[in-house]
Amino acid sequence: MNSEKFILFIVNPKAGKGAPQNLERIITDNASKFQTPVEIVYTAYANHAFEIAQTIPKDKYKTIVSVGGDGTMNEILKALITNSIPLAIVPTGSGNGLARFLNIPLQINHAVALAFTGKQKAIDALKINDTYSFNVSGIGFDALVAHRFHHLANRGLWGYVKTVLKNIISYKPIHLKIHYRNNEQEFNMQESTFILSVANSNQFGNDVVIAPKARINDGKMNLILIKPIAWYLLPFYTIQLFLKKIDTQKRVIAIETEQCTIYSESVQWHIDGEAVILHSPVHIKVLPLAVRIILSE
Repeated sequence: MNSEKFILFIVNPKAGKGAPQNLERIITDNASKFQTPVEIVYTAYANHAFEIAQTIPKDKYKTIVSVGGDGTMNEILKALITNSIPLAIVPTGSGNGLARFLNIPLQINHAVALAFTGKQKAIDALKINDTYSFNVSGIGFDALVAHRFHHLANRGLWGYVKTVLKNIISYKPIHLKIHYRNNEQEFNMQESTFILSVANSNQFGNDVVIAPKARINDGKMNLILIKPIAWYLLPFYTIQLFLKKIDTQKRVIAIETEQCTIYSESVQWHIDGEAVILHSPVHIKVLPLAVRIILSE
């Protein structure tokens, strides 16, 4: 091998169904094929990926690879906000929303190969109070599900579906006040809310598209507010998510903005699918082209 910089693989063994047994062989085979040295480290607890990425020598690695879901990706990218090292994604999570949006292969061997051969592209980040989002965050029913889902032993797709079904009928909407800015104009609104999503990309994961018009490098975030829905309309609205038409429905408000402030009595949020507590007011702004991702084109 030559003396070029390393590629560091940060593996979350608990993401989704866990890392595949042949992961290390796939990585080392590609390292040999592309004559690039690699290191592989495994996370042991929540936020460990952030700690690893935050303390790496800036001159040693040319790429950091997130092997996990959107939560692992988020932890690493938060550390790379002030670092020029790009991130590659090997999606092994439950939803893999950002990977799907960016057309990163879901097949492990293809995603690993892309980490060696792909090109860098800058994308936006969302600063939410003192933390960051890169995919989709929000407050409302999806945040409640994230908090309930967080405590499940089996966190696959079926576990998520069961959590949704168990809680959706009894869920009580929340009242939100939203102040937002667009094209140097200020706006205010108040709404009873089933879901408010703050989207950088277009989907939660598993091709559930909440913000069809979202673009990840346009300097805007997309706010998708779904008003309370009668229970018998929930299947219809769910289908609209998969058809990428949720923003065309009567009980949905879609807003593009550069920054906003959200006021709510609820403190349950999710950031890129991970349950968090955020106290009102929650300030959100776009950081244009703040991080770099490895893509196929």
